[in-house]
Amino acid sequence: MFTELRGTDVWCQSIHVYRPLLKPASPRTLQARRYGPSGVVCDVMTCDKIRSREIHRGPDFAGRVANRVGARHCVGDSYSHLFSMAPLDAPRGADGLARVKFLLAHLSDPHVGPMPRPRRRELIGKRVTGYLNWTRSRSRIHDMAVLEQIVTDMKTHYPSHVAMTGDISNIGLPAEFQLARNWLETLGAPEDVSFVPGNHDAYVRGSLPYLARTFAPWTTGEASAGEGFPYLRIRGEVALVGLSSGVPTPLFIAAGYLGHRQLQAAERLLVETGRRGLVRVVMLHHPPHTAASQLGRGLVDAGGLAALIRRAGAELIVHGHNHRLSLARMDGPKGVVPVVGVPSASAIRGTPHQPAGYHLFEISGSGTDCKIAARARGLLPGTAAVGDLGPLVP
Repeated sequence: MFTELRGTDVWCQSIHVYRPLLKPASPRTLQARRYGPSGVVCDVMTCDKIRSREIHRGPDFAGRVANRVGARHCVGDSYSHLFSMAPLDAPRGADGLARVKFLLAHLSDPHVGPMPRPRRRELIGKRVTGYLNWTRSRSRIHDMAVLEQIVTDMKTHYPSHVAMTGDISNIGLPAEFQLARNWLETLGAPEDVSFVPGNHDAYVRGSLPYLARTFAPWTTGEASAGEGFPYLRIRGEVALVGLSSGVPTPLFIAAGYLGHRQLQAAERLLVETGRRGLVRVVMLHHPPHTAASQLGRGLVDAGGLAALIRRAGAELIVHGHNHRLSLARMDGPKGVVPVVGVPSASAIRGTPHQPAGYHLFEISGSGTDCKIAARARGLLPGTAAVGDLGPLVP
């Protein structure tokens, strides 16, 4: 069963699904979650019925993950409910997915390979360390056969639109971009797929012209008029706002930056689409909240984006970058805004990587009264098969 995420409901601070339980606070300010076999939250229990069970870990979480209930600190206890657990009104098929107006698929960080052999003159500065990192370790973390499985599974659900939030390449080589473009074309027509770049795409300053030119069909929207980011794409009752946080950075830095001009333009788009009653989905590569990434990996102007969301609002924010599922929230003018990070679409091993996966968001209603239900799919624990990992509950 999907769980509805409502913009007017309380969004609780999240912990990553495989981390130890937080120390409980007052029982009046706690909610508990029951975790399914994949470690993804399955349902919500009331504060008075918190029970604790142990996780029994096998190799790679294979086979024996018992139900677990985790306690989290809530924003407040003055609400009669946190989330509605009722299913969406739309009829459901045998796969458990509702037949709704708009189904958004979100995947990120495919790091498409194999990497073309770079020319000697291209291996200057940061690209040297990036290339060595790829040949020594990253090429064994990102599996293109698994990526193909993820895309095949995604297509079986016939999404209305696909959001791909960056790191489609590895060290920003022009030859990589052509390889990545060929892969992006397999997701669907440019009008049905939206792309925003990550730090690996804007790896060095010399990558930027090739990056913009290669992916222009997937980054051109109704309101961008070819002027770059942000862009706006309207699909039915959904407004997709693409932001670029990928910028060239020094050695060993993977931070993102939006900039004042992009933030101003994004606010105008969000305000206008909000007035029109559209469901606003913001797409970017880096997590938009300051506590989500390690030092040197976060969004430099996350505070500016948070202030923008407080003024203009949005109904959903999706991102990649950290190669793991994450759930958080940001304050908006009329309630909290869910922020959902997705694992890499191709990762098979390595810490802190979670196995490859993607998310599906069912969107119904309008911006003034929308319902968004989220579900995770990906590599099943201990197997090489892609399947259902359960609903996402913040």
